[in-house]
Amino acid sequence: YRIGIRVRVKEEYDPSHDLRDYSPSVVATTLLQHTTAYEAEAFAIFHEELDRRVDPLDKEVILFEMGTEYRKLQKWDQSIEALHQLSCLSSTHIDGTMPPQANIAMAQTYLEQYCTDTNLDINQRTEILSHAKMYSLQVHIVSTEMHLTQAQLFYFNGDKQQAYRHLELYLDARLAECKLSCYTCQQRVRHGSVPFRCASCMVASYCGRKHQKLTWKNERIGHKVLCPLFGYWRRTKKERKRRDRNGRGAERRDGQEWGRDRNGRATRSLTPRGT
Repeated sequence: YRIGIRVRVKEEYDPSHDLRDYSPSVVATTLLQHTTAYEAEAFAIFHEELDRRVDPLDKEVILFEMGTEYRKLQKWDQSIEALHQLSCLSSTHIDGTMPPQANIAMAQTYLEQYCTDTNLDINQRTEILSHAKMYSLQVHIVSTEMHLTQAQLFYFNGDKQQAYRHLELYLDARLAECKLSCYTCQQRVRHGSVPFRCASCMVASYCGRKHQKLTWKNERIGHKVLCPLFGYWRRTKKERKRRDRNGRGAERRDGQEWGRDRNGRATRSLTPRGT
């Protein structure tokens, strides 16, 4: 059964790549990335692998992937159920806490449901937003994507100052990762730069055209939404650096030469106009 799925993926999507070396979970994820027509087959592979694995760490990886894929399909109950099973496996940890990626996935699932589920009433929306905030506060090591999640949560809770702060941290992190990793798969490049880059914002880099198309508008906040913001932030940071660089030198204003002393205070000396 799994061999048949691998052959189907190989023939229809990536004929140049040998999928026999791929794990079943990777095959299932590949199916869901390209089409939802094989949704039942993909999750059947996930459940089969979950039953076959013995190591709790392997089970955690599979449950995390299942929760992520269910969230992308906007199947909130199934996503939360898979992530709750992941939290039950945390009892095998020394400290008994959920893995950081599980808390991040929980917060993102509740946030996506809050933003996209139109069938919720005001009480349900408030409860879901509180759940998202609770799981986000349990993440002590904040990643790049978590900055974006926390920016949205602070904004929806009315704290715009913290929302803008996390948004700036997210944009700075994206600028730092430019040309270093693929925007879609997060795979880092060892030598040289990522071969493809968004021609509009000049920030998002990709392994290839396929990954660029995958993240254009496949999520609520895809690159189609963030592209103008990336471009604006890149130009803003560039302008700030230019002003800072010019501010270190002397400026001439009304015949007076301005500079900086060793303590950074402005100093001036009279200079004849036109010299």
